[in-house]
Amino acid sequence: LGAAAQAAGLAADWRKVNPGDADFTTPGPARFWLFTLKALAFLNLRHGQREATAELLAQLRLLDPQDNLGAGVVEALLAQSA
Repeated sequence: LGAAAQAAGLAADWRKVNPGDADFTTPGPARFWLFTLKALAFLNLRHGQREATAELLAQLRLLDPQDNLGAGVVEALLAQSA
C-alpha cells in the first residue's frame, strides 16, 4: 500500500486520501492503490477485525462511490458475518 501510494502521489496514511487526490477510475498506481485498500479490507475481515474492515470500506465508498472495484462484495461479507 505504501509503495502504491508513493507511486500515485497519495498520502502515506490511507485515511488522509481524498476523492480529488487522484483519478481512481483509470488504470495506474492510484487504481492499484485502491485495489490494495480493498484487499486489506478483505484480509481484515478474514482476521475478524470488523472495525478495521468497516473503516477501510468507508474509505472505499468515499473514493469509489459507484463501487467500480466491487468493495460491495466485502461489505456484504461483513454484513453476513455479524
